[in-house]
Amino acid sequence: MASTLVFDGDCGICQVSVDLLARLGCAATPVPSWEWVRTHPDDADRCRSSVLLVRPDGTTLVEEQAVAGVLRECRRPGPWLAAVVELPGVRVLARHVYRFVAAHRGRISRLVGRDACAIPEAGR
Repeated sequence: MASTLVFDGDCGICQVSVDLLARLGCAATPVPSWEWVRTHPDDADRCRSSVLLVRPDGTTLVEEQAVAGVLRECRRPGPWLAAVVELPGVRVLARHVYRFVAAHRGRISRLVGRDACAIPEAGR
C-alpha cells in the first residue's frame, strides 16, 4: 500500500510539484486536500497550511518532512534528494524554504504560469 500525499489541489505550484513527482515515478497517491478532508475532517487545519504525507501505518509527515518523505518514495534521484533535505543543516534551511513557498504559493504559482490558488497569501 502506498502513502497518500495530501496537497492543496487549488494551488498552481502544488500541482506542478505533484506533476513532477509523477514524472519521478513517485509511489505516493496524490489527493487534493479538499477531497481528503471530506473523510478526514480532523486534518482540515493542517491541510490549510501544509502538505501532508500519510503513510500506510497512519503516521503523518508535514511540511519539509513530507517533501523528503515523498521523495523517498520516488525513483532516483528522489531518494538522493530526500537524503540531502534530511541533512541536519539543510533540514533547517528546507523548513524555512518550505514555509516561505507555502506562504507565497499564490504569487509563485502565477510566476510559473498557473493562476489557480484560492487560499490567501500571508500578509495580503
